Amino acid sequence: MRAVRYLLKPVREELFVGALDYAVSSICRKTKDAVYTVKTKEGLVSIPCSRIEYIENYSRTLNICLTDGKHIQSIFIRKSFDDETRQILENSSFVQVHKSFLVNLYHVDKLAPWNVIMESGARIPVSKTRTADVKKEYLKFVSEQY
Repeated sequence: MRAVRYLLKPVREELFVGALDYAVSSICRKTKDAVYTVKTKEGLVSIPCSRIEYIENYSRTLNICLTDGKHIQSIFIRKSFDDETRQILENSSFVQVHKSFLVNLYHVDKLAPWNVIMESGARIPVSKTRTADVKKEYLKFVSEQY
């Protein structure tokens, strides 16, 4: 159960309305879609985080795979993959499963022993050193959704 406010019976109308307003505003804050901005050859591209399925570090560029099957490729990155993706990792729905991959947990179809299977069917490898943390984060995420 996700209790937001605790009201004792008999419930007074003003307390009920206040608790309901608080719950709705809490949900709205959580569902506000953050944006990830990436530099591409065409310029800066802002991508809603909810549309990102996973991000791959490939030959010092970011390959951002979207839920509609499109791919956005960044220009050559000078910083490390960790530094480039620090902003998006602040979003609790993203987890780094490998030194070169981030996945959006909203789009994970299945967590297998050595990889994550995305809704698109893409198989993303999970490194041995991150397996336990990925499993823990995935289970935490799933439990918060229900």
